[in-house]
Amino acid sequence: MNSKIIACIVEGNAEQAIMDLLIDNNVLIFSRDDLIDRKILSGRYRNIDTFLAEYVDGRDFNGNIIDVYYLLDSKNQNTSHLDKRINIKPIHTSPEIEILYIIYQGKHDDYVKKYQGGPNKMKASTYCKTILKIKNVKTYDFIIDTFKNNINELIKAIKKHRFLHKDKYTIYNLFSEHFKEN
Repeated sequence: MNSKIIACIVEGNAEQAIMDLLIDNNVLIFSRDDLIDRKILSGRYRNIDTFLAEYVDGRDFNGNIIDVYYLLDSKNQNTSHLDKRINIKPIHTSPEIEILYIIYQGKHDDYVKKYQGGPNKMKASTYCKTILKIKNVKTYDFIIDTFKNNINELIKAIKKHRFLHKDKYTIYNLFSEHFKEN
């Protein structure tokens, strides 16, 4: 366990499932023991003031700054905060969650060629629902059931997403060096 204090705040259930799988399989640069209260925090804490009030105020962190990994789906979402007790590190997921499933199904090229632009333009979430016939791709249970015995497939999908979208700071950037190399 390192001496860092970390909070990981996710936007939705699918992101929470992915982070739970990755952390429980020791894929990330931090462990569950490094997390405040040993858990991934739900979207309720996307409001940084709510996070501060419930997890930081009144606690003694021995002067340590808390690194807050904040998974969100918009680059335009304001993540700035003046509180010197926290260091916010935004991780962009848009439209990563659906794209990860599309990659896992081997359908990324089809999606890009037919539906990412032009007259048939379709959001990744719509593609999952209409073409892949998956209506619950963003639920916690669906992600867990899909990847709990296929963690390497999830890792491969995240790596491929990173290769295709190099300009983004994504979940891949939270991988430990071992998983970035392999």
